[in-house]
Amino acid sequence: FCGSGPPEVVYSAGDSVLVKFHSDDTITKKGFHLRYTSTKFQDTLHSRK
Repeated sequence: FCGSGPPEVVYSAGDSVLVKFHSDDTITKKGFHLRYTSTKFQDTLHSRK
């Protein structure tokens, strides 16, 4: 992500996600904000025909 707007939603099919934060020091503000949601994995995918 780069810029002033929010990034697109990121989905992961694994059990972890690595987020690296890098600053070029051109803007001095306090850190960043991250929001995440975790869902319980289901072994079986149910569908209707």
